Amino acid sequence: MGLDEKAAGKAGKEVLREILAIEEARIIGLLSREKRLLYQNRFKISDRTDVPHAISAFLENCSYIVTYDTHFQEISHLIKVATPEEFTNQEH
Repeated sequence: MGLDEKAAGKAGKEVLREILAIEEARIIGLLSREKRLLYQNRFKISDRTDVPHAISAFLENCSYIVTYDTHFQEISHLIKVATPEEFTNQEH
C-alpha cells in the first residue's frame, strides 16, 4: 500500500534533508540545450529522459550517480552508478 500525498511529501522532504546533509552533495543548474545537444550521443540510455541527468553528472565530474533507476546501469562504464544503500556501504 502506498503513502497518501501528505505522507509522501513528508517522506520526500526527509530524503532531501538526508541527501543535502552529505558533505559532497552539490546542487547544480539545469543543463543548457547546447550542452545537451553536444553530449547526448555519448550517453546511450534506453530511457532518453535520463540522458540530461547523465550529461550533467559527467560535466560536473560527479563520482557517482546515486539512484534506484536501473537505466543508468547502461552507462556505468562512463560514470559509477549505485543505489543509495550501495553508495552508503562503499568506500569513496
